[in-house]
Amino acid sequence: MIAMLFLLAQEVKIGYIDSGRILQEYKGIAELQRQYEKEVREWQRKAEEMRREIEQMQRELEAQSIMLSEEARLRRMKEIEEKQREYEQFLQEIWGPEGLAKKRNEEIMRPLIEKIQNILQTIGENEGFTVILDIASGAVVYAKEGLDLTDRVLEELNREYAGAEEVEEVEFWVVEFKNENSEAIAENLGERIANLIISALKNAGFKQGKTNDYLTAKAQAGVSTEDELYEDENKAVEMVGAFSEIRVLVTGGVKKEGEKITVTYRVYDKKEGKKVKEETITVEGEELKTLQALTNEIAGKIAVLFK
Repeated sequence: MIAMLFLLAQEVKIGYIDSGRILQEYKGIAELQRQYEKEVREWQRKAEEMRREIEQMQRELEAQSIMLSEEARLRRMKEIEEKQREYEQFLQEIWGPEGLAKKRNEEIMRPLIEKIQNILQTIGENEGFTVILDIASGAVVYAKEGLDLTDRVLEELNREYAGAEEVEEVEFWVVEFKNENSEAIAENLGERIANLIISALKNAGFKQGKTNDYLTAKAQAGVSTEDELYEDENKAVEMVGAFSEIRVLVTGGVKKEGEKITVTYRVYDKKEGKKVKEETITVEGEELKTLQALTNEIAGKIAVLFK
């Protein structure tokens, strides 16, 4: 038995890295951080200028309110609201889930990540490692070819369904919900709600559409941002018509005011060529439980339409 264990130990060689330590001690990381922080400071400066401009406009309106006509006062209020929308849109474009800050950080770090991956590939192949782990994240960063057993497990699991009647899968796409005020932006509710609906629809037997199908349809419909699909229903209908395989498109918007969350969602059907459902739901309570219950409810109502 001891001899067998010794042989097995020789056959399996496991190594690990600490990516956290690599990022701390890599001599080039300071320059990468300076490059990123320089851009962040510029975005922060612009955001602060926009915020101060709005506050100045509000102070001026308060000071002059008595002297202004009703028409002039309403015009000033509309100008302030427009500036507020521009400010919130800027925050979303920079610090939103798919904002410029995230993209630039990924772009700046990508060459370093690729270097690390190449180094691990060389070490793994040349020194006979079976698996290399990252103890900082628990992820497998290198695995010897031929170790992936996923296909075999799926084949065995699906044996009982061999020959069963095929049921049409309904493919769907949920775009990130529009954050309609600063509280929603701060808590990234639009992305969180969309992801929860996606998960709930998958659990209900729906299939998420292919990214390429979505991107192709988006280009054909002339859609530049996901918010357009919520703001312009004609664009959403045009987008659905451009899908090759995806049947269902879900768009929406979310506001948060204290403990109250208001969500509007719209459902479009490719076969019908139009919007088939729209509903606004307002809920209050513990946020995580509230969002899960809310998105499960929305997914359930969508499932009834197509199942």
